[in-house]
Amino acid sequence: MLKLIKNIFSVTNENTHKVIKLLGLKFKFYSNINFLKIENNILKNITDNLNKQLVELDNEISSIKNKQLVELDNEISSIKNNQLVKLSNQILSVEKKQNINFVFTEQPDESITMTEEITSANQFNFNNIEIFPFCHIQKGVNIGKYTYIHSFSEVDLGVTIGRYCSISNNVLIGATMHQQSWGSTSPFVYDPLSKPNSSRKNWLIYKNTEIGNDVWIGAHVVIKTGVKIGDGAIIGSGAIVTKDVPPYAVVVGVPAKIIRFRFNNEIINKLLNLKWWNLPKEKIINLPFDDVELLIKELEQ
Repeated sequence: MLKLIKNIFSVTNENTHKVIKLLGLKFKFYSNINFLKIENNILKNITDNLNKQLVELDNEISSIKNKQLVELDNEISSIKNNQLVKLSNQILSVEKKQNINFVFTEQPDESITMTEEITSANQFNFNNIEIFPFCHIQKGVNIGKYTYIHSFSEVDLGVTIGRYCSISNNVLIGATMHQQSWGSTSPFVYDPLSKPNSSRKNWLIYKNTEIGNDVWIGAHVVIKTGVKIGDGAIIGSGAIVTKDVPPYAVVVGVPAKIIRFRFNNEIINKLLNLKWWNLPKEKIINLPFDDVELLIKELEQ
């Protein structure tokens, strides 16, 4: 071995041992480096595994949260549906007691007048007048044939509605008033039942409200008591109507304002004079409503 080292490194006897020592240190150094590399690989594998486990744990937590949220949402929906069913059953029970089929009288013009205040859980249909579920119709309201009133709408005291009207959901017609110039706006100051022997002036909370024929009222509209809506008018969704609306006008906004008229004055006047809504249904069905000028020609014949 010594001879080999001497030959390779060309060293003397006295330096041979030094070379051997240096070789040993170098071997030890490289061994340590390899060991550190192995340790780094192990640490990297551990870190990768931990990150993977953290991702899996995060996904599992998210899945549990989503599942719980879905279950909670379903539970809330179930509670709501059960409450609606109970409410419907309660209203149906009241209707059976009141015999809802006899809360109106038919008029000579085939309109109906409510003889009792109603809130119906069922769709009401008579003489092609449709009142959808959960509408509130006050006693004395008159409704023309072929008119429909969609769900959750309210028709208040003193209202008359013409024929062929289309009334959307959540509409309030004939919104009653409160006294503004007296000492209080509370109804007790003018309600005769609160003080029968009171000397206060009489004051009605409503005026007569008229909805013409062929009127279209969009969703969430409020029409103040005492207002007159002309034939053929259109009330845009969300409008609050505080003043009379001319025939065939289109109004929108708060308060409602006229943005245009459906036709020119000549056509409007002819339609108002011809009053097609008073004709028998058999004749109305075949009229060309998609061409207003042709419609007028046929009506004038």
